[in-house]
Amino acid sequence: MELEEGVLEYSVVNEKENPTLFTLLEVYRDYDSYRSYLKTPHFLSYKTGTQEMVKSLQLIDVNLIGNALD
Repeated sequence: MELEEGVLEYSVVNEKENPTLFTLLEVYRDYDSYRSYLKTPHFLSYKTGTQEMVKSLQLIDVNLIGNALD
């Protein structure tokens, strides 16, 4: 995150009852930051390297209301 301008948070969790199900939570400063991230070499490498492992992908566009750490 320190190397990527616009990335505010990145977390990965898995479900206790279904440990093979993962959720990635990524928070970006704005939509342009997100679009820029999608073009980075390491993201493109990740997408290529995991395409056989990802069984489903759902993107949810949300508004950040607040941060529990603030």
